[in-house]
Amino acid sequence: MQKFFSTLFDLSFNKFVTPQLVTYIYVISIVSAGITSLFAMKALPLGFILAPILFITNVVFIRAGLELVLAVFQIARYSAEIARRGRVENPINTEPELNPKTDI
Repeated sequence: MQKFFSTLFDLSFNKFVTPQLVTYIYVISIVSAGITSLFAMKALPLGFILAPILFITNVVFIRAGLELVLAVFQIARYSAEIARRGRVENPINTEPELNPKTDI
C-alpha cells in the first residue's frame, strides 16, 4: 500500500500508477456490468435473454479497453528501455548525426 501511495504522489512521473489500478478497475467494472444487467433484466421485455448478452458485451469491451491501456504502458516501458540501451551503445548508427542548423 505504501508503494502505491509513493507512486501516486511521485511528482517526477517516473513510475506509472495506472497499471497497478487496472485489476481493481476491472473488478469494479464487472460488478457494474452485473448490476446494469440485473436492471436490464427487470426493465426490458426480453430481459432474461438480453441481460446476459449485455453483460458479456460490457465485460468484453471493458477488458479490451483495459488491455489497450496496458499495451500503451508496456510500449512506454519498452521504449524507455530501448532509449536507455541506445545511450549506452548504438550498434545501428555508427556515423555521427548531422545537425541540420550547423552542418549544412
